Amino acid sequence: MSFKIVILSRNKSSAQTVIEALDPSIQVVKIIVDPGASRKKIFTKRIRKIGVIAFVGQLLFRFMVMPYLNFSSKERKKELSSSYLKSRPSEALPPVEYIDTINSQEGSRVINDAKPDAIVVVTRRIISKGTLTRVPVRFINIHDGIVPKYRGLFGAYWAMVAKDHKNCGATVHFIDQGLDTGPIIAQSNISEQLTSADNFTTYAMHQFASALPLLNKGLLDMANNRLHTVPRSSEVGKIRYIPTIWAYLRHRISKGIK
Repeated sequence: MSFKIVILSRNKSSAQTVIEALDPSIQVVKIIVDPGASRKKIFTKRIRKIGVIAFVGQLLFRFMVMPYLNFSSKERKKELSSSYLKSRPSEALPPVEYIDTINSQEGSRVINDAKPDAIVVVTRRIISKGTLTRVPVRFINIHDGIVPKYRGLFGAYWAMVAKDHKNCGATVHFIDQGLDTGPIIAQSNISEQLTSADNFTTYAMHQFASALPLLNKGLLDMANNRLHTVPRSSEVGKIRYIPTIWAYLRHRISKGIK
């Protein structure tokens, strides 16, 4: 009997990449596309948490520095895509359903109607307590950092800033009611894969690619009732965000972190 999953993703292409990394015995019965919260909601919440000055610094980094980083890493991204993406032909996608938010009664109904054994989350949407209560199976997250030390966003970058190479990687974990605090299925380390050609915009490619085999193994272990979570190897850290332009420039000049 196959092990059935639903993939919750912000777009179809991310879901397709996950599907192509899975064992054939893992059946993806539905893709749910949730584009995430609106920028207005994200920005309003961020300002309340970090203040206007830090928020403006983040915007300056996003719209002034990141375009340059994206442009300068074009060749590296092509190289990584060629190296990491599977060469087998793309399979036809399972049914795709678009919803405004998974954190609604309708979102829970869509999941439960599919009768999955687990839900794989490939989006930054925070799963609400209500959704976790209404859906009787486990949510599994692919997180771009080593948790619980590097919660939030861009964990590999912040690990390198801290010269914490042993915690520069990705985590596959169950989602609980905390933020990036759920039981850990497996973790990867990407520090040895990084070269001088990498920068802020390529770290996530390494992390995602390193997490997919861990996800596949975790799902197979769940299907065969042999999954054992691993103990935390670090303390619970603060929630991380995108850097401000001044923080990024400071770390790049003083530490060489791109």
